[in-house]
Amino acid sequence: MVLSAYSFGHPSWGIVVDDGGMVYFVEPMHNGTGTLWQFNTKTKELKPVFKDFHSHSLTINGLNQLHTAIAIWKTGEIEGEGHNYLFKFFPKTGKLDTLIFTDDWDAFYGGNFEISGDEKKVYFPMDKKLFERDLESGKVKALDFTFKRFCTMTFDDHENLWITDSDYKGGSLLKYDGKEFIEYSTRIFPQKDPMQSLKNNGIKYSMVSDFQKTATRF
Repeated sequence: MVLSAYSFGHPSWGIVVDDGGMVYFVEPMHNGTGTLWQFNTKTKELKPVFKDFHSHSLTINGLNQLHTAIAIWKTGEIEGEGHNYLFKFFPKTGKLDTLIFTDDWDAFYGGNFEISGDEKKVYFPMDKKLFERDLESGKVKALDFTFKRFCTMTFDDHENLWITDSDYKGGSLLKYDGKEFIEYSTRIFPQKDPMQSLKNNGIKYSMVSDFQKTATRF
């Protein structure tokens, strides 16, 4: 598989491994519209699960449940309109269970998300704010923190939400414990980092996938 140059300006946060060693990942610009892939670590087989599937995020929780989302811009429409989906994915059957479908980006944006382990709340960034949506009531609220450049997020086993921001205080790792945001590390990027002067560089998209296993030590 060859990753195109679009990967730098159009990143994906979606790769997970289930308990059986099956790898799933999303590639939002494959063939122009995106693909959800499955890689079998035992047989070394790589195959597309869904084609024309423009997803950036893919998550897995402690119950081996997978979730993914889609954000589709409606060509010619005003900013803030488009189709946004949140799905629960069943690998054995290939079925997608639609948890959210909306054209209102303030109600849910499918570009980057995280879902709680009990599947009751989903989080998504928009306009430098992180929003929390109750999946039962549909109510959405903005959390009290302003980001500089929200990158990605993941839950640990204790339902703490870990977030990277590439511009806040020189690059930061933050934790949201359900009540407040805690700064765990700042100034991640050197002040004179030569990569900061390059446009569309991919380094600024810090990943925190390992924190699902290590965050409880902090």
